[in-house]
Amino acid sequence: MLKKEKDFSVIQEYTKALELLDNYDHQRVTKPDVLKKDTYQLTYEECRELIASMSFGSSSTIFGREKSEGVLKGIIDSVYQSAFGEDAYPSVEEKAANLLYFIVKDHPFIDGCKRIAASIFIY
Repeated sequence: MLKKEKDFSVIQEYTKALELLDNYDHQRVTKPDVLKKDTYQLTYEECRELIASMSFGSSSTIFGREKSEGVLKGIIDSVYQSAFGEDAYPSVEEKAANLLYFIVKDHPFIDGCKRIAASIFIY
């Protein structure tokens, strides 16, 4: 395969993802009708156990260490907040997506934020 063909095929592979991101940026993404109502609440302790069980921790002394105490707990609590009797994030999917987003955005750990965010997201 020629380099140009290979480059073009890579671009084609990412087109769907790039279009989705563009639609999100321009608020053209609609929520699916099938969303699961929240029935389980993730705890800070569960997250800390998950982080401790990750193999990266054995190769680094800073992996999973919070920059400031309580930041991760605050992020977890924020996805369970409500306003006027309504959950800010009513479905499991919305809670998981926002948990992933807040951990990556707020960067509560010295090392491993994206790996931890992805692991907690799928947990």
